[in-house]
Amino acid sequence: GRNTTVIDAHHTVAAFLGKLRLWIRRLEKGVIAQFPTLDQFIEENSHDTGSLLQTINNEMSDHLKGLETSMHHYFPESDQETASLQWIIHPFSVPVEAIHDDDFPAKEEWITMRANEALKIELQNQNADSFWISRLADSPTLSKRALKLLVSFSTTYLCKKGFSTVLGMKTKKRTRLNVANDARLTLSTTKLRIPQLASNMQLQPSH
Repeated sequence: GRNTTVIDAHHTVAAFLGKLRLWIRRLEKGVIAQFPTLDQFIEENSHDTGSLLQTINNEMSDHLKGLETSMHHYFPESDQETASLQWIIHPFSVPVEAIHDDDFPAKEEWITMRANEALKIELQNQNADSFWISRLADSPTLSKRALKLLVSFSTTYLCKKGFSTVLGMKTKKRTRLNVANDARLTLSTTKLRIPQLASNMQLQPSH
């Protein structure tokens, strides 16, 4: 969605990989309860459940292992990358060594921020991006570093939404239509204030 960050996407991929490993282990034990539709179909339509399950388990296990390999190819797991994200999400929980001593002035800002108990409460009441935006004045080095990851586009959601909008406007009967302004208005998150604008206009009396 619109508010998805790189960190959210990272957690989603990690969770999916964990589920894949769980499904593979259960299939190797002959359990398919994690696929309720398939489980119900086999119970209702199969007379030789044992041999059918063995065939299906082998094929599904191979398929899921191939999917896991593909996921690792496109989203390689890295302990270093995971650690680099943790200080952004949990700045008061990770070890103080998360920021190296030679990384100055970031380390100085890091120590000052962690000593402020009020900021811990502030972080609990808002999301990570809002927190780091609020720290731009007092911790500029850390905040800019965190926001580079938080505000980067993590998915193609906005691109797909833009293409869908243009496709809906520019039909075969309107191929020459310039939809730039209309598309910008449709995709904008700014709320329209038509009544307010209309109230500022002077009515033209009829003659």
